[in-house]
Amino acid sequence: MFDKKHHGVRASTLVLAAIAATLAACGGGNDSPTFAPLANAPAPAPAPADPPAADQGSGPCTNEADYREGTTVSFKATIADTPGSAAGFQRRSVTGPRESFANANPVGFVLAADVRQSTMTGADPNASITLTTTDVRKEYRELAGGKVLIYGDKSVAETVFSNATSGAVGGTTTATTQRTFDPPLAYPANMQPGEVASQRTIRTTTRLTTGLLSAPASTSTDEGRFDLTYQGRERISTPLGTFDSCKFTYQLTAAQSGASLQTSQDTWVAAEGPYRGQLLRQKKSGAIWDVVTLDYSPS
Repeated sequence: MFDKKHHGVRASTLVLAAIAATLAACGGGNDSPTFAPLANAPAPAPAPADPPAADQGSGPCTNEADYREGTTVSFKATIADTPGSAAGFQRRSVTGPRESFANANPVGFVLAADVRQSTMTGADPNASITLTTTDVRKEYRELAGGKVLIYGDKSVAETVFSNATSGAVGGTTTATTQRTFDPPLAYPANMQPGEVASQRTIRTTTRLTTGLLSAPASTSTDEGRFDLTYQGRERISTPLGTFDSCKFTYQLTAAQSGASLQTSQDTWVAAEGPYRGQLLRQKKSGAIWDVVTLDYSPS
């Protein structure tokens, strides 16, 4: 499923180089003098070992607590070079229980749970109708077998029609949109610098409206290629502070109506501190977005 590329020097090569350097320093060959050991001489102290290289893997940037029911994440991001700007985007996620979805049992993350209300009035005020819509959007993913798997998402909008004066319910309409990936998008939770996870997947979108205002079900599919490159660790300063972070490059190539559409973005995720595993920065369409407020409550 993945094409993995590793860059670096193998440990065995380093060991061989150390042995060669030791032999060169001590001399070798038939011309080297020999020495008899001194009686009762203490054994020479071992040479100090080189300190182990710091782990540069992306493992710390995946936080297992995010997949525990009850964990909440809420943040707001703005363009980095326009401090105080009203422009930006925000996201809130609440980790729910496992649910049946796409022939699996992944964790459901509630991304939106909004209730909105409007009133339709006519010539007769007693015939005015109040529309109350509850909109719930969930994303389904899990952390299993050392991989992050993304199955898709589902939006359910339920609208209740009631009399504005009496409150009597006249009917309900439910509109459901579901998107699934086959196979699920997947990548290793612990990648090494330069490693690439590549995968082709088919996304199926199904729409269905039932109830008072019903509509026939519709299904569409599109094929895409998912590439995730782990660039390595990077120390960055943001409005939240200075952190060691993991930098990823995400690229999606999709075929639609005979054309190939490609999107790409860079993300920086905290590898340490109270926000470990959370988004700190994102670069998309030439603009850099910094997270300016973050409320993280692990379960």
